[in-house]
Amino acid sequence: MRHAIFGASTLLGSRLLQRLIESGEEVMAYDADPDAAATRSVPIHRCDPDRDLLEPQQFFGIESIDCAYWCVKSPTFRAFPVGAGKLFSMNVAGPARAAEAAAAAGARAFISVASGSLYQPRWEAIPETADFQHFNPYALSAIAGEQALHVIHAGKPRFGVLCLRLFGLFGPGQAQGLVPGLIKRVRSGSGIALPPHPDDKATDANGLQLSVTYVDDAAVCIEQLAKLVHAGRVKDRVLNLAGPEPTTIRRMAELIGRSLHLVPHYETPMRPRDGEFIADISRLSQLVNVPQTPLDEAMERTVAAAPSAA
Repeated sequence: MRHAIFGASTLLGSRLLQRLIESGEEVMAYDADPDAAATRSVPIHRCDPDRDLLEPQQFFGIESIDCAYWCVKSPTFRAFPVGAGKLFSMNVAGPARAAEAAAAAGARAFISVASGSLYQPRWEAIPETADFQHFNPYALSAIAGEQALHVIHAGKPRFGVLCLRLFGLFGPGQAQGLVPGLIKRVRSGSGIALPPHPDDKATDANGLQLSVTYVDDAAVCIEQLAKLVHAGRVKDRVLNLAGPEPTTIRRMAELIGRSLHLVPHYETPMRPRDGEFIADISRLSQLVNVPQTPLDEAMERTVAAAPSAA
């Protein structure tokens, strides 16, 4: 099959690109910053969604594709409403334009990837029907983007659309996020916060429980799902994607410390945590065999590739 990846220089996009090439697939790769790519399996074409996807019907020209993927990294929203236009343009208009371009090129599958951080934390595993963070700018833009894709699918039933909500992505080459932050704190000897459970403040010493996803495993899952969507065998329009076994912040920090030959330092905040962040992947597991690289192995690879402290 012929594939198109938007966001091919991102952590997920670059690994998915490599995975598809290894599987013998033909891939066209696009990114606003091609020079940021970790791998150079194929040329990555410069594509700024705000500029180059304004005429989506003509984007691929006479080329035809089978599957397209939206792996574009969301803009920051920490200073919201500063950057609000860019946030909603990239997370709503961006995937909608890419989907329109893919459909015009004959694609039968479009997979869009957002972060599972759009959900509200809760003590039970989080299903796809769980509530999202209504006052979180990223969550609002991601949900709106998904809804736009659902509308496109409704108008083109043979154009399969699947929106993935990815929990705790990490892997070699990642510059920002939970795991790079933990690596920096372990290296510097800074305290790592382990907020206690509100009903177990005395003995809960592991901090947040959460689902994480090693990037290689995510790429394998997405490749399998694309084939199913292309064949019309996926009825779900939204799926959680995460590794089968949750972990804790302490466990991750300990594994990082082992790789660095350092002892992590911890802090226990007075305020307890509001919930856990564990994905319910029962729907995903009915469709594919969800891989999980052993956490110690995945963390060792990630730490080995992390830049050394200055």
